[in-house]
Amino acid sequence: MNTSPSRHLIGWSLLWGTLLTVMFYGAIRLGLITNPLVIQYTTAHPIEYTEVALFMVGFAFVIVKYFDLLGQRSVLAKGVILPERDSVQIPVTQCKQLSAAVNEHIKKNGTTIHASRLASLLEYLNRGGDPEMLDTEMRYLSDDDVNSADGDYGFVRTILWAVPMLGFLGTVVGITTALSNLDLNAINESSQALSAGLSVAFDTTALGIGLDLLLYFCQFLVHRSEMTLLKEIDHIVESEIRGRFVCDKDVANGQRGELTVVRMMLTNVLETLESLMKTQSEVWNTTITSVNERTARIASDAATLVQTSLVKALAENVKQHAAELGKLETNLHASLRNDAARHHDQLKGNTEMLLRLQEAITNQTETSKTVVDATLHLTNLENTLNSNLRSVSQVGNFEDTINSLAAAIHLLNVRLQTPTPNSVNLRHDTAAAATGKGYAA
Repeated sequence: MNTSPSRHLIGWSLLWGTLLTVMFYGAIRLGLITNPLVIQYTTAHPIEYTEVALFMVGFAFVIVKYFDLLGQRSVLAKGVILPERDSVQIPVTQCKQLSAAVNEHIKKNGTTIHASRLASLLEYLNRGGDPEMLDTEMRYLSDDDVNSADGDYGFVRTILWAVPMLGFLGTVVGITTALSNLDLNAINESSQALSAGLSVAFDTTALGIGLDLLLYFCQFLVHRSEMTLLKEIDHIVESEIRGRFVCDKDVANGQRGELTVVRMMLTNVLETLESLMKTQSEVWNTTITSVNERTARIASDAATLVQTSLVKALAENVKQHAAELGKLETNLHASLRNDAARHHDQLKGNTEMLLRLQEAITNQTETSKTVVDATLHLTNLENTLNSNLRSVSQVGNFEDTINSLAAAIHLLNVRLQTPTPNSVNLRHDTAAAATGKGYAA
């Protein structure tokens, strides 16, 4: 059963933390806070705003918790709740009257840890609980209150973890910003941006650590005060409850004293056995933990050894492959150079052959052109000669025509640059034949 009266502690902490944050930054904006260090460390980056806000929420939690403890102490200082008891134990049936007194106290002063503890114990007796087991029930409720009080600080412990983490995040962001703005080619121009990034990195870390230390000490003091209050409540409840009640059956049988002593002895024996079993369990847990740690350490050492061996073997294989690849690359480069030189020589020879072939084709083309021109010229001369022969045959001046023909043949020989053929006696042989043909014709 959770007897803590601070049911809405986190809600109040968030509310007051937000108000404190707004008031703090409002005072900076209005000029009420002018300390340059405070302004530098709290307003230079959004992460710093977040750190301050989380600190204010955690600080508000501690303050609300502290005032809650002050209220508990003020109620506890008013005195005990149950009336003073007599030396004679009372039966369990009379605890209903005491429950009414506790409820009246709660209505008057509010719910407190002391009142809640008494109400729980009396409710246990009203439900038929054994008065001899009240010590066990009180220890259970005491441990429950301690655990509940310790659990309330889980929220502030989360903040204590988050604030330095934000500082480290600011360090990473600042260094990243500084490196992104760094320009080695313009170091003078980028020095200001680099300085701003490093300033954010160091300022956020320093702010996170400082606020975390301050909040941790405040939380420690309040937690210690609460533990002290719980111990005082334990003593007061024991003085009010322990030995006050007796079982109704024991009262009816007149065995109040003897049976009580026997039950106390049995209770002590059970407590001793429970303590021995707890000690033995702790020993076994310690042994098992030690064995597990040793096994984990051996496994870690073996894994490290295997990893080292693998890294070494891989490094050697990489070196061997690199050497072989270097040799292959050297051989490949030499082969490529030889092939390139051979192909270059072949291309050079082919080029020279093509040039010679081109020259031969050019000469052949010129010769063919000359022969074609000469052939055309001979054709023209032949046509001219035939025309002249027809003219001569018509006119009858055959001797002049022969002379003209001889002159044309001589001119043709000169153009072809060929030796002059043997003279033909056109007058006696060819001329006579031609004349005979002509005249015959």
